[in-house]
Amino acid sequence: MPKIEILGLPELTFAHVFSAPTYDNVIPIRTGHLEISYVVEGTIRFEDGDGFGIRRQYEVICNFRNSERRVTSDNFHEHHTVCFKLPYRETQSGENVLTVPSSICFVEYGEVHRLIDGIIHCYTLYPNRKNLISGMILQLLDEINEASLTSDGRRRDTASLYVYKAKEYIYKNLTRPLTQREIAEWLNITPEYFSSIFKAACGESPMRFINKIKLSRIRMLMARENLRLYEAAERFGYTDPNYVSKLYKKLYGQNITDSITVKFSKSEIQAGEGAKKRGARRDDI
Repeated sequence: MPKIEILGLPELTFAHVFSAPTYDNVIPIRTGHLEISYVVEGTIRFEDGDGFGIRRQYEVICNFRNSERRVTSDNFHEHHTVCFKLPYRETQSGENVLTVPSSICFVEYGEVHRLIDGIIHCYTLYPNRKNLISGMILQLLDEINEASLTSDGRRRDTASLYVYKAKEYIYKNLTRPLTQREIAEWLNITPEYFSSIFKAACGESPMRFINKIKLSRIRMLMARENLRLYEAAERFGYTDPNYVSKLYKKLYGQNITDSITVKFSKSEIQAGEGAKKRGARRDDI
C-alpha cells in the first residue's frame, strides 16, 4: 500500500455524482492528483499498468492518476468522485505518514462515503469555500488511513448485515414508494430496531437516506434528459411534484431547479450520453 506524507493543502479539482447505463472510458494521466471514488450501485472494471480488478458497491477506489486507466461497466452503475491536487511525497516513515490503498472494501455506507458526499455537496453549493473543502479532504484521507489499518474496513456484525441487506433492497426498489415498515418486514425485524441500527450505521434515518437517493436521481434526470419535475418524480414513485420540491428544499436548503444550474456543467450533463459510446474518453470516473 502506498504511504505518503502530505506537504501542503489539497486543492479540489472536481467533485461529482455520475451514473450511466454502460461505460467505457480511458482515464488520462493527471500528474500530482489523487482521485477518490466509491461505487454506489452496480460494478465497474478497471485495467491499468498494475493489472485489472472489479469494484463493487461501497468499495472505495484511490487513483493517483500516474498512469492511464481504462474503466468499463456493461450494466448500469453509479459512482461518486472527488479529485484534488495534492502536494505529497512517498515515504515509509515520518510523523504525518498516511496509507492510501488502491481500494478498500466496505459492506455498508460509512464515514468515508459520507465525507466524499459531503465534499461533493459543499463543492456544489459553496464552491468558493476552498479552505473548508481542503479540510474535508484531509479528514477523508485520515479516515481512509484508519480504514486501511483495520480488516479492509469491514464490519461483520449482525446489525451491519441487516443494514447491508436493507440497502440492497432499497436500490432494487427505488422506482416505487418505500416505507420503513416494509423494509423491516422484509428483514423480519421490527421497524424500531431497523431504524435504530440504520441510523447508527449511516448517520441518518432510512427514509431520509431513501429520499436523498431518489432526489439525486430526479435531479440528474431533469438535468440530463431535460425532464420536468413531475415527469422525473413519477419515475421514482412520487405522485406530488410540490411535495418533492418542498422535500428537496428541506434537505438541501435550495430549490431543485436552482441546484441543477449549480451542479451540472454543460460537459457533465452531456457525459451521461457520451459515456454510452465505446471508447469514450473522459478525465475522470
